[in-house]
Amino acid sequence: MKNKSVSIPVGMVIKKFYCHKCGERLRKHPQTRIVKPGDPDYRKHSRINRRIQMIGSVEVTEYNFRCPACENVMEYRAQCVVRKMQKKLRKNILTDEELFNH
Repeated sequence: MKNKSVSIPVGMVIKKFYCHKCGERLRKHPQTRIVKPGDPDYRKHSRINRRIQMIGSVEVTEYNFRCPACENVMEYRAQCVVRKMQKKLRKNILTDEELFNH
């Protein structure tokens, strides 16, 4: 049996996010990696709760966003900033100037 750790932010499940380049609705995109004892973030992913810790390597799955049309991949936190700007300007497609100058 493998040790597994999956993390997905609640907002990613509840809210709708759109690509700032083409306007398509973004999809959740899993990224899996192996974390071994001695890695900097091993302790974070190997704990089940305060008392129980997994032994050995851990398969970590984290989710980002991916646009099905233009293949743009973006982290959740960065996409939250883009989403706020999209709501403020009331449009899904943003230019680089609109995105970075506000």
